[in-house]
Amino acid sequence: MLTTLPLANLSENPTVTDLVEFQVTGLVVVFSALIAIWVFLEVLGRIFRNRPTTPAPAAAPAAAPAAAAPVAASGPTPELLAAITAAIHVTLKGRPHRIASIKAIEGSTNWAAEGRRDHFSSHRVR
Repeated sequence: MLTTLPLANLSENPTVTDLVEFQVTGLVVVFSALIAIWVFLEVLGRIFRNRPTTPAPAAAPAAAPAAAAPVAASGPTPELLAAITAAIHVTLKGRPHRIASIKAIEGSTNWAAEGRRDHFSSHRVR
């Protein structure tokens, strides 16, 4: 014998009206739950948006690209040096740092070979 839930109490021979009412009730329950979750997240978002933020400490100025990395005749462009310097500054989150030199490594332009080397080195050697 099957046990029935109070919310899903349909007769053995439900009519079309009973089935539609059952479906509509289910949709109302699901959409009510979704709306409740949405309202909760909106309220939580407004709480965090209106929260005062503490000012970030003043960041130490980044080393100048020209002074930090000497540029060779065929070396990296000033734009590339500035991008590398900015990336290091952001990565280290303003901690003191000094770039001693930036130079290209020979053979580092073959990204496919580097990918294969990295992939094969991840495998177990028998």
